[in-house]
Formats: sequence, structure tokens, C-alpha cells
Amino acid sequence: MRNVIELRRPLGSIPIKETKLNAKSRDDIPALLIGLQTIYKEEATRAELFALLDEHILPDRRRDTGHSGMDLWAVLVMGVLKQGLRCDCERLQDLADAHANIRQMLGRGSSDESEYEIQTIRDNVELMTPELLRKVASWSHGRARSFPE
Repeated sequence: MRNVIELRRPLGSIPIKETKLNAKSRDDIPALLIGLQTIYKEEATRAELFALLDEHILPDRRRDTGHSGMDLWAVLVMGVLKQGLRCDCERLQDLADAHANIRQMLGRGSSDESEYEIQTIRDNVELMTPELLRKVASWSHGRARSFPE
């Protein structure tokens, strides 16, 4: 059973809504994270997006049994980063384990020393196919006018 997002925040974690990101940075990582954070902040928007993802990620699987896997939020964050940075899973693993802002966006706390296994990343991030990412992008472009500043 796949969770939408881990509801219990680890000790020392900063809420995703409150993660401080550098809007003036010219690097691509903060820009991607700001876009994700904007979606996350809007509860109704987030619910619509998770419904879209849930509909397309393993639609034939039972939802009430099995291993929980990576939550949908982490799959989305990593899928957007992999596509946006045009990186491989090894770089994505390093970023998810070592980049403070990315760890915060994944809901990891500063005292949380857990690391993502490369096979877990591969198995889950490949569910965010280019077609699904295009659907998410076109969906978010349609919603962009309703996002608050």
C-alpha cells in the first residue's frame, strides 16, 4: 500500500511548507524545489495531483496490501529532479542523501541519517514515466494561474 506522504515528520525535520529556498539562485535545483513547494502548499491542488499520480502509478495493483514502498510525494520529488536535472539514479541518490534542501523537501529531518537505496530509487522513480511527467506538467500549467504568489 503506497502512502501519499509520510504523515509523521521525523524529529528535527522542517515542514515542507517552511523549507527555506533561495528564489534568487540561478541554479536549477532551487527552481525545481520552489515549483514543488508551491504545489505542496496548496492542499486542494496537492490532493488533485496525488489523485492523478495514484491513477497512473501501478493502476492494476491492490492498494490495501503489500509493502508501502516510497510515498507518492518522494516519487514525485525524485521524478521531477531526475527529469529536470537530466541526471541518472546514482546522482539522484547522492542528492537525496546529501543535499539539505532536497532532504527537507522529501520530509527528512536533520537528525535523520537514513539513506535511500539505489534499487528503491530505480524501482520507484521509473514509475514517473516521461509521459506521466508530461501529464503532470500540463496539469500544473493549467493550474498555474490559480497558484498564489
